[in-house]
Amino acid sequence: MNGTDLILEVAGADNAKISRIGLGIDATYGVKAVQQKLDRLGSDVEAGKGGEIKYYVSADGKERRKLSGVPHLIVGLSVARAREVAQLWRRAEEKESTTFPPEAHPLRSLILQQLVMQTGALGALARKRGNTELAERYEAACAQLRPIYDQATSAYLKVAALAKEKPWKDILDQDYRRDPVHEAILLRTQSWRKMVDAR
Repeated sequence: MNGTDLILEVAGADNAKISRIGLGIDATYGVKAVQQKLDRLGSDVEAGKGGEIKYYVSADGKERRKLSGVPHLIVGLSVARAREVAQLWRRAEEKESTTFPPEAHPLRSLILQQLVMQTGALGALARKRGNTELAERYEAACAQLRPIYDQATSAYLKVAALAKEKPWKDILDQDYRRDPVHEAILLRTQSWRKMVDAR
């Protein structure tokens, strides 16, 4: 699928229903490239086009096939925030005890917020355009991502309430929501919602 860097598989509560989501990952100094990708994504959904993956291989390697009608989303952060994510992964791999717990890091909530908001808005847009099948795929993905987002936000709030001292204080003092790429994604998502509400 053009613009897709990885496939996210999200299992439902009973592990029976798996949603596959194509993700475009962007780390950028500016928001123009991300806005262009989001415009293209919105146009595709309005036209009833989901993503197509020619050479899909499941995480366990048991399933190999072509997928079509896959929900596609854009995840983005500024370069500075992307570097923080890379450092977080490195520290987690090295098991540094002074690192902020990855499951509670505010960037995790930020990225999940992008996914939840996009799946909800694009599902509503597809439904408004009469594409029930694509709408249901976005809606199913949203329903599966929402509890993960809620859990990440809750974990962050618990850690934030307990950890006011260094070295975590620097992380807690930053307003990650002010990331310009994140803001651009949320603004475009809100514009899709307004399109749905206006028609």
